[in-house]
Amino acid sequence: TLFNYAAKNHVTVKREIIGIDMNRISTNRPKQRNTYLSRFFSEMEFYEGMPTLLHVGHVRKSRGLDLLVELKLKLQKKVNILVIASPSLSYDRDLYKKLLDSQISVYRKYLSNLSDVYKCADLYLFPLDPQAGGAIDFPLSVIEALACELPVISTDFGALRENLDNVPGIVFTDRENFLDMTVANLGNTKTQTFGASSLP
Repeated sequence: TLFNYAAKNHVTVKREIIGIDMNRISTNRPKQRNTYLSRFFSEMEFYEGMPTLLHVGHVRKSRGLDLLVELKLKLQKKVNILVIASPSLSYDRDLYKKLLDSQISVYRKYLSNLSDVYKCADLYLFPLDPQAGGAIDFPLSVIEALACELPVISTDFGALRENLDNVPGIVFTDRENFLDMTVANLGNTKTQTFGASSLP
């Protein structure tokens, strides 16, 4: 990231609050899945009526996806877990197989409107190890999830807590307690309070 580069090269960079243009994001959650989404979710072979947990990002070990495998093995048919990954960037084939073997759905195709998937999920999971990198300091997927009124469980990664600690709809935890925190919040996803004005 810019700040990592600056530190290594002894360059001073002014850190400012990051803002979000809410006029560019549609935050109206659909009451039901449209035809496109119905076809998309049917491909995933999901368990009907069970919560859908989402992660958007690369299929790489640095993304902390091992916790999603643990979570799926723990809850099995009680949850659907979906990973949306880039169709063009490289990925860890062993990890990809591990995800599929644990019955986690991995989608590596182009999506014309990713926001619709955020809106139809029940919980967004961001399990990255703060010490392992794996994303930019202010991950866009977390912001996208919150903008679409999707509750987020996240580690204390990068600049997330610094900018979002008082924003409704996101819960911070460490990796050791990530699974327990996720399970504890599964029943609260429909009662979260959100507001576009809460984002920085």
